[in-house]
Amino acid sequence: SRGGVLMASRPIRRKRFKILDQLGVEEIADIYIEEATGVRQLMALLFEPERGGQAPGAMVFYQWLDARGLRDEWRKWVSIKTEIMHDRAYEMGLVNMDSATSLAAMRDTQRKMDEQLWRARRRTNS
Repeated sequence: SRGGVLMASRPIRRKRFKILDQLGVEEIADIYIEEATGVRQLMALLFEPERGGQAPGAMVFYQWLDARGLRDEWRKWVSIKTEIMHDRAYEMGLVNMDSATSLAAMRDTQRKMDEQLWRARRRTNS
């Protein structure tokens, strides 16, 4: 029954809150910035897969942020990750532009740089 599913999720939620509390928002942000492409992958790095091998969703994480009053601080970390990704994409583009000798190579580098920046912007929304 639906009630049974909700009851079963409470211990999981409590366990995940405890893990998140032990790590703290700064450690979680470090993992997010250095290792995860987005919040869903961050959850996969932090938590065991759910029954059936399904990757854990992000809802518990956002519930934890709200319960601890950390949503605004988390937004700050997301914007820092976006800036870092923009900087990396820009640096990669500059390095590749320096080594590009033909117009075709420069266009290819510009396309790759644009794609990296697009991905960085997309990850901000995840």
